[in-house]
Amino acid sequence: MKKEPKNTYGQILILNQQEIFDFLTNAISTTAQGHENATVALTGGSTPKVYYKFIKENPQLIDKKAWDSITWMTSDERYVPLESEDSNFGCATRGMLDALQITQQNRLTWNTSLDPKECANQFNKQWNQKFSSNKGFDLCFLGMGDDCHTASLFPQSELLKNPIETNFSEIEVPGKGWRLTTTINGLSKCGQIIITATGANKAKALNQIINGEYDPINKPSQILKQFSDKVTWLVDQEAASDL
Repeated sequence: MKKEPKNTYGQILILNQQEIFDFLTNAISTTAQGHENATVALTGGSTPKVYYKFIKENPQLIDKKAWDSITWMTSDERYVPLESEDSNFGCATRGMLDALQITQQNRLTWNTSLDPKECANQFNKQWNQKFSSNKGFDLCFLGMGDDCHTASLFPQSELLKNPIETNFSEIEVPGKGWRLTTTINGLSKCGQIIITATGANKAKALNQIINGEYDPINKPSQILKQFSDKVTWLVDQEAASDL
């Protein structure tokens, strides 16, 4: 493991895959042990899918009692049914949560049977009733696209140009359809944010974010600069090759 000094975007850790998995597992258990009614937001992408498989095959490595106490959800979601292979929470459900026998009451999902606005409104309402509008995720996992997006905050998004007060929102992404996502305001209230970027295809974007001119409208992951004291980047050697 190689530690980079804390920069304006948070702590950067250059790790191999096993070290990333160990870090994720420890972060989840520590969050559960340190918070009553802990909330953990999972994310989509290839690395989480491999991680779910790892946990499913190695359940002895987790603190089962702690993980059973967590309310699980996703930091963003595609506007598709849970059964879809494109559903972030669906992938987490099939890949890990079902295998760990996490109860339904400890899963908070986006109801995509509603229209996008109603879906986001319902999620905000459920969140506020269960946790409070003044609270964000205790632990929020994010990914980063090669276009520098994170969550469902894509370049030129209206949620970046005109931030809103709610923690969650619907947003139509050109060419990708409707998405449901935590907002900048929601991220600002999170206790800890872990963003993972692996593979050579992320190297250019990561360099643009960390070393490039500050332009979060076009490089959305740069919004994390606002919360750098609680942000950790987990990257592999390939993704870090241009830093």
